[in-house]
Amino acid sequence: MTASGVNGICRPQALNVSPRTPRRPKVINKAKPATEGGKTAAVVGILSRFPIRSARAHHLSAGDGEPLRDILELRLDCNGIPLALFVNHWKSKIGGPEETEPGRSIAAAVVGRRVREIEAAEPNLDIVVVGDLNENWDEYDRTGKSYRTALMPCRDAGAVPGSDCLYLTG
Repeated sequence: MTASGVNGICRPQALNVSPRTPRRPKVINKAKPATEGGKTAAVVGILSRFPIRSARAHHLSAGDGEPLRDILELRLDCNGIPLALFVNHWKSKIGGPEETEPGRSIAAAVVGRRVREIEAAEPNLDIVVVGDLNENWDEYDRTGKSYRTALMPCRDAGAVPGSDCLYLTG
């Protein structure tokens, strides 16, 4: 798979793909826009030269009913190799990192749950999580470990003691 074979995008509404584009990629967008502060938030989508076998959107909302951006889950056939792909655009930090962390944690929980379900059912399937997570890989350390973040080091999440990995919390 080449870098231009699959592209997850966070703002497909701004995408302009010409019908004259050679080997035009298929555009999928099953996600619905969320609203933030009365404005419509960006949705996610994908450009793929590989056949898309299935696509579904995970509709999210915060505990207070505030809609969050959907997560797009796809199954691709990459030259005979199946691939599960999650395209994300998690809650921004506008309003404060700690105050908005629950929105990112909700998204992380959905992706983490689906990844674990897929791994249990299809242990050899490749899984890729892409997008704008609005979270640094070392967010927990950057906060001085003062609150639980959407991406947690496995050593601190209790998922895999002593492991050097990130755990999708929720």
